[in-house]
Amino acid sequence: MCGIVGLFLKTPTHRGELGRLTADMIHEVRDRGRDSAGVATFATQSAGCEHAAQLAAPLLLLHGAQDRILGPENSEIVRSLAGQGEIKVFEGADHLLAEVADELRTLMATWIPERFAAHRTG
Repeated sequence: MCGIVGLFLKTPTHRGELGRLTADMIHEVRDRGRDSAGVATFATQSAGCEHAAQLAAPLLLLHGAQDRILGPENSEIVRSLAGQGEIKVFEGADHLLAEVADELRTLMATWIPERFAAHRTG
């Protein structure tokens, strides 16, 4: 399965519900099991991730150290719930991670092919 999802929530009153609103998508990835090569999150929200332990796919959690909307501790909570995962916190970056866009592009250009290569041989 190859899925790239970008979420931009325009309605401020729904920001606290993002985890619940995306829970069905996360459950679909979890339920696909070995058909999922990996999951990467940007500015991770921990709400709605109670079933993260059932996610078998590799997990990459990316966060800005200066994120004042959802602090980096949310990525740690999700990794703890999942029982696995790699966290990368970017100094000088806020919630949108715009300050490290080039670094993120480079990272993802490596991480995604590595996950698919491991998935094909695994």
